[in-house]
Amino acid sequence: MTEFKRNLAVVIGIDHYQNGIQPLRTAAADAQKIADILRSQHHYQLAHLDPTLESPILNETATLQKLRHLFNEVLPNQIRPSQCDRLLIYFAGHGITRHISEKGPQGFLIPQDANVKNHDSLLPMQELYEDLNRLECRHLLLILDCCFAGMFRWVNTR
Repeated sequence: MTEFKRNLAVVIGIDHYQNGIQPLRTAAADAQKIADILRSQHHYQLAHLDPTLESPILNETATLQKLRHLFNEVLPNQIRPSQCDRLLIYFAGHGITRHISEKGPQGFLIPQDANVKNHDSLLPMQELYEDLNRLECRHLLLILDCCFAGMFRWVNTR
C-alpha cells in the first residue's frame, strides 16, 4: 500500500451561538488544541473556507451557509481529497435531534447562526453523510464532539 500524499483536517469549534442557544465553554479551545496537535505533531494540513488560511473554523466562521459551502464546494472542488489522502474532520459544538418526518428522530449539528426552532437552520447529519460519502479520500475519520453524535451512525439506514 502506498503512503499517503496528504494528511488533511477540517477542525470546527463553536462556543458562541446566536439566537439564545446556550454557549459552550471549551468547544473552540478544544478545536484549536486539536488543530495545533494535528499540525505540529502529525503534519496535517488544515482546510479552511479561506484558502489562504490554515486554521480551525471557529465560532462566527461556522455558520450554516459557510459549513454547507465547505462540505459542498471547498472540500470536493478546491481541496479535492484523493485516494492518496487521509481526511480527519472534527466538530465540537452543539448537536440535537428532531422529529421532522415519519422516519423518526434525525440528528443535526447546530451551526453558529442556527435557530433550534427552525430545522432548516440546522445541518442535518444525513446531509453531512452524503457530502462526505462523495469524497474520494482513502481514509476518513469523523469526530463529532456534540450531543446526539451517535445519531450519525443511523443516517444511512433511514
